[in-house]
Amino acid sequence: MDILGVFAALFLIVFLVRKNLNVGWAMIIAALVISGFAKMTFENTLIAFKKAIFSDTFINLALMVLFISLLGYIMKKTGALDLMIKSLISLLGGGKLLVITIPSIIGLLTVPGGAILSAPMVEESGRKLGLEKEQMTAINIFFRHIWFPIYPLYPALLLVSGLTGISSVQIILLSLLPVLVAVVVGSKTLFKGAITIEKNGEIDKVKGLKGFIYSMLPVFTILFLALVLDIYFPLAVFIGVIIALFSFLNKGENPLSRVKTMVFPGINFSMVISVLGIMVFKEVLEASSVLSNLMVRMMELGLPIGLLGFISALCSGLITGSNTASLGITLPVFLPLLGESPLPYILLIFMASLLGYVLSPVHLCLILTKQHFNCDYKGFYKLLFWPAFFMIFTTIIIAYLLLFL
Repeated sequence: MDILGVFAALFLIVFLVRKNLNVGWAMIIAALVISGFAKMTFENTLIAFKKAIFSDTFINLALMVLFISLLGYIMKKTGALDLMIKSLISLLGGGKLLVITIPSIIGLLTVPGGAILSAPMVEESGRKLGLEKEQMTAINIFFRHIWFPIYPLYPALLLVSGLTGISSVQIILLSLLPVLVAVVVGSKTLFKGAITIEKNGEIDKVKGLKGFIYSMLPVFTILFLALVLDIYFPLAVFIGVIIALFSFLNKGENPLSRVKTMVFPGINFSMVISVLGIMVFKEVLEASSVLSNLMVRMMELGLPIGLLGFISALCSGLITGSNTASLGITLPVFLPLLGESPLPYILLIFMASLLGYVLSPVHLCLILTKQHFNCDYKGFYKLLFWPAFFMIFTTIIIAYLLLFL
């Protein structure tokens, strides 16, 4: 019954969001459904809620999401995003490469919900290409996350390497072909109907590069502070917000007036509610012990170990909306069962957990991007079907060749 409650909760989240309820409230209601199916006491449920609300993780995520969404709003209002797009068009042209590059670069910042930083930029460039909001949502999510299996600093990759003893280089090499296949397919399917924009001949490449650097100075500052100096991320984003607020000032404009015209309208508390819903959902899920029960029951099915590991990683990724959590749940259970040649199974589990994480309706990046573009889950999943299918199909072929040849 507890496992049935999880899938009922996921269905309920999608249903309520399609009825225009804020996803955070939908997830809190879903958490109560899980609590009921798992027969948790009122006291234990209340403890899980308190743990979520008063946790350092929630405070950090809430501040980060609040500041990042504010940054995007300010950069749009000051004209920084317009300059960035014009500069990139002069450097890259107005085709698919432009829209692909934006979330790919921002994706180097592997923080929860980081896709909200690239969403306004994808929107600015995507509209010029005539893309629909579902396409822009899929592009922002797909090209932010597809590079993760071959990104040496990706936490989930480092976790797999640490737990299995297999070098991250080896995992990257095996993941490279599935990633490239998915990128090629995604580049074809996600841009259906896009128009072509010619390069702006009036702006030379040097001027275009200068314009891009100037327009993206708040973002580059955040990346430098967070990745190089290891500064507390919400503080790094706050500094980026200050830089954006005092950039692109008009002649005679009072900088402090922007607090009223840009800061107050740009604060989006609905996204904080979304983060709260995710934290409550995860805490109740953990307190219910439903995932450990799911692992045990799947082991009892007697399916081939590769298929079992794949399904387990995919399901745990879908349920948790976290790649590292999915791997942390799945790998310790399956590692003792993989024998002397674990690499094919590790590859399957790694890529399946990534797919579950990216497609999860409780994935923070997806929730915030969907909220930004105000699009439907159905259109998003439909667009990502073929890139996801070919990524997994290629992974299965590689795993099969490693296992039997």
